[in-house]
Amino acid sequence: MGLLARVYPASAVDRAVEACGRRERRSWVLPARLVLYFVLGLALFSPDPYLEVMRKLTYGLRQVGLLGAWREPDKPSISLARRRLG
Repeated sequence: MGLLARVYPASAVDRAVEACGRRERRSWVLPARLVLYFVLGLALFSPDPYLEVMRKLTYGLRQVGLLGAWREPDKPSISLARRRLG
C-alpha cells in the first residue's frame, strides 16, 4: 500500500474516481480509493488470491494505526466493491 500510495497519491486516485463518475454517495466498508488501490494490487500480486492481496495492501495501514477497528472484508464484498467501482 505504501508503494502504491507513493506512485499513485490519494489525490490522483480520487480525481480518477471522480472523472469516471464513481464518486461515493454514501459510506462503504470498502471506499472507492481502497478498491482502486486493491485493483492495482491485483496486478502486482497476480498469483495471490483476493483476500491475500487485501491483507498485503492493508498491512501497512494497520501498522501505523490508520485502520482502527476496520476488518478485512470477505471475498463477496470485495467482488461487489469492484463491480461498484466499474
